[in-house]
Amino acid sequence: PVVLPPPTHILASAFHSIGDLSLPRDLLATLSRLAQALAIACAIGVPIGLFMGLTSAVRDPLAFLTDFLRSIPGTAMIPLFLIFFGIGDAAKVAAGAFAAILILSLNTMYGVLRGNLTRRLVARTLRLSPARTFVLVILPDALPDIFVGLRLAVSACLVLVVVSEMFVGTTLGMGRRIYDAQLLYKLEDMYTGILVLGVLGYFLNRIIVRLEARLAHWSSQR
Repeated sequence: PVVLPPPTHILASAFHSIGDLSLPRDLLATLSRLAQALAIACAIGVPIGLFMGLTSAVRDPLAFLTDFLRSIPGTAMIPLFLIFFGIGDAAKVAAGAFAAILILSLNTMYGVLRGNLTRRLVARTLRLSPARTFVLVILPDALPDIFVGLRLAVSACLVLVVVSEMFVGTTLGMGRRIYDAQLLYKLEDMYTGILVLGVLGYFLNRIIVRLEARLAHWSSQR
């Protein structure tokens, strides 16, 4: 009962944490860092992936570099981000963005490379400009893979943000909450934080799936 408290105790702890607003504050802090990291990752990772997919001359060197960096555990990069960005939120956002950029760029590249060759030949036959071919053919073909990358990136980004909250100076965040609860042996609070993160990850994934169904509804036909 001490190490694995009953579910009723965990629920009581969750309601108490919601009532005193400590849990919503920590959750909002983590969500804010996660949103910033994902915004940066999308702004950098998707264009890099499109560039890699469209430009064969730089594809192999950049793909090698991306694969090499992706092989390094993201948590091992946290000390490096601390050196460059200090102990504030910037280091936590950078850690999450780092993991997400690598995933998004590779998935976007493979989405471009797996594009439908017939549609590209039709676009060339119709003498569409490169810009129109990109907007009407290449990007729609790559969009399903971009969404797959986004779903993977959200999970990796959330992991890095939470881990950085545990060990990088902060007073708010789900990672800090879980770590403090473990140190103080408040296991009900610890399990509450873990369950909240699980629910958060699940709903973020469902949101992206719904978004993909709306914006890339043809993906199920590929």
